[in-house]
Amino acid sequence: LNEIIQFQKMKKNLPSIFRRGLNIFKESLPQDPNSIRIYKDKSLYGLLRNYSIYAACKVPLLVKNGTKLHGKAQKLFGEKLIGFAVENTMGEVFTAGKNFKDFTKNILDLKKSNIYTAADYAIEGIETGTDAELEANRVAFEKTLNCVANDSKNTMAMKVTGLSFLWVIKEFNKHQDFLNEMMYSLAGNDLSKRITKEAVSAYLHENEIEVTKEDIDGFFKAGKIDSNDPDPETMSVGEYYLNIHAYPFDPRNECTLIKKLTNFSPDALHELQNLKNRMLHLSELTKEKQMSFMVDAEQSYLQGTIDSVTRQLQKMFNREAVVVANTFQCYRKDTLRTLKATMLAEKVAKLPFAAKLVRGAYMTEERELAQEVGKPSPICDTEEDTHTNFNSSVDLVMKNMPSGSFLNIASHNLTSIEIVKNIIKERAEELESSTISFATLKGLADRSTYELAEEGFHSMKYLPFGPTKYLTPYLLRRAEEASYIGKEGGNQQKEIKRELFYYRKIHIWTLFLATVIGIIAIEKKKSTKKQQEIVKQLCRFVFKHQECQKKKK
Repeated sequence: LNEIIQFQKMKKNLPSIFRRGLNIFKESLPQDPNSIRIYKDKSLYGLLRNYSIYAACKVPLLVKNGTKLHGKAQKLFGEKLIGFAVENTMGEVFTAGKNFKDFTKNILDLKKSNIYTAADYAIEGIETGTDAELEANRVAFEKTLNCVANDSKNTMAMKVTGLSFLWVIKEFNKHQDFLNEMMYSLAGNDLSKRITKEAVSAYLHENEIEVTKEDIDGFFKAGKIDSNDPDPETMSVGEYYLNIHAYPFDPRNECTLIKKLTNFSPDALHELQNLKNRMLHLSELTKEKQMSFMVDAEQSYLQGTIDSVTRQLQKMFNREAVVVANTFQCYRKDTLRTLKATMLAEKVAKLPFAAKLVRGAYMTEERELAQEVGKPSPICDTEEDTHTNFNSSVDLVMKNMPSGSFLNIASHNLTSIEIVKNIIKERAEELESSTISFATLKGLADRSTYELAEEGFHSMKYLPFGPTKYLTPYLLRRAEEASYIGKEGGNQQKEIKRELFYYRKIHIWTLFLATVIGIIAIEKKKSTKKQQEIVKQLCRFVFKHQECQKKKK
């Protein structure tokens, strides 16, 4: 292109629209020709398709109304046709395919660049169905684990709502939120404060729950980590958060008070037992394969259940090495408080810290729901507040986590990534025995992923895959995220232009000629013979290059 521009006579004769086009191409060339080439294996079609999808994600009308438009399109054209369209557009950009064959190919492609995989069989939010269908989901999670088990640096992410019905998880969550709120209310701002029997009894009385002395004694016995504690009248926040659950997996944590508070129906108890069995089976398999899996965070009206289930699994399986990791969404206002309680519980149980830190994925839904029910939003009020919360969480964890811990930084924010990198370098010896990794979502922040791998950090791609009908909610969230990811430095379109305009000159000539000839064809009535001759000169100039000979026809 620079050579073309040097043809001064030609340049003078070109219409202004052609000159503007040439200048745009010239400005699009990368400033650093030695930078990492992250799209070298993508086809021209793949690059152009991705570019178009990212452009569509910048259209506010499409992004904000994605769910509505998708629903209307399904009614008009049918689920199969729309599913096919989604699968071959957004699905190609943001997911690793709809089956295990596609998924495995993505793993192998990443491995070539020393990038590891966080596998995600993307099934969530099961409202109705049969136990057989939930068992099939468990089998799919285990098959996913087997796909990445050839390298311990890989991991798997899963959602609890893929292994039980939403109505059960919501009921569990309601009771768990009450128990957690009691703990925070009694401890106040000082989580080192011990909780007394009198305080628990008074709190329950204020909430019009009648209890006996035996109920309170049994509650404290269930929560105490050490039955021989010389202070049986109090319980630490760490003990409470570790052992008090609306549905305890360990019989030693059961008590009459919790049964009174929850009063689960027989159907609910049946489904909760099934959820427990599925999670235990998955954890045992993971431990056997010397792997780990991350339990994904979900909406706030489900998160109490998810945290409770995860804490109980960590207590059972994380003694020797990390098997189960939780996820903390830092766009929630209460994240730091939850992290502090978690770390106190792990300290009491002498467990390593094991978690993924992420900003969050349900922002729009959470705010709309809070507005509907007339409650304050659990989400940070501004983007800057979320950034502050995330960076504060990183600082808290990395300065206090014990040896042998597991920390995954799931962020596309370049500032946050740099903060973590600097801490790793400053505290290299202290953090040597811990696993610290970075993860970005497929289709977003690709340059960060490749650069981290190039610098020797543990870099992963989060690869969701599965049936299109289950991937659709995930894809709609990704579209919303892609709409603002550009300003964070992960501008995918810029990377695609870099690949097209620098590395694939042969395609640039083709695209440029197609543009010129297209404009001439559209405005053939206005174009002069002189302008048409310029097009012919351009064609002859391009085809002089040997690399273009094969493209001549």
